[in-house]
Amino acid sequence: MSTGELLVIWCPDGWRRFSGQLALLFVLLVAPGCFRVNTPRAARVALPPDAEPRQEYKSRLGNPAFYDEFGVRYRVLRTSKDFVQRGIASWYGHPFHGRATSTGETYDMYAMTAAHKTLPLPTYVRVTDLDTGNRVVVRVNDRGPFVEGRVIDLSYVAAVKLGIADRGIARVEVRALDPPAVDPPRMGAFRSTAAFAPHWSMMDPGLEAWPSPSENGGGAMRLFRESRWLTTVSARGASSPGWP
Repeated sequence: MSTGELLVIWCPDGWRRFSGQLALLFVLLVAPGCFRVNTPRAARVALPPDAEPRQEYKSRLGNPAFYDEFGVRYRVLRTSKDFVQRGIASWYGHPFHGRATSTGETYDMYAMTAAHKTLPLPTYVRVTDLDTGNRVVVRVNDRGPFVEGRVIDLSYVAAVKLGIADRGIARVEVRALDPPAVDPPRMGAFRSTAAFAPHWSMMDPGLEAWPSPSENGGGAMRLFRESRWLTTVSARGASSPGWP
């Protein structure tokens, strides 16, 4: 392995990237059981599994009734049920890696995600290359691509797995998978915060809930993601800033 090569490793706890002799040492001593690929400047990557469809609530940030981009108005679909579309797929990586997506999540070019102009966020879709028959399942959590004729923007790793990263674009079929995302419930529909608790993970798998000492009379809970306070919820409702 030369010092100019990059090693990209997929482990159960995520991606790890090392270069040169450090990468070789890591593989020999630390990384048994990890999938690895030795690449010149990350021409290829070890491939994670497809996204696994699960029931989720619609993102509060990512689903306006409509939005405008480059002078074009796009209307967000109410549901992804029975959605099928054919067109051109592309992919995006740097410089978007690490930036916020339309749901407020952080874009990870090494995760099985995608961007679509009108599907509810999030939606799980199967993308099939119409020329090769290759297919992947991705979680749509962003908006785009805003290029005429293109119907979906895959993450870098999804494009690699589909086999279109080198070509850049491909003719594909996009098919939404069940279950479709549903509207999040209002706190007022529940008699207590405890009754609302099972729904937090559907709204955001990364949410953590802690009792709010300042509002203990109403059974209030403070919601956090990555140690950042999002909102306080109680049987009376939610206070700002709110969740995505």
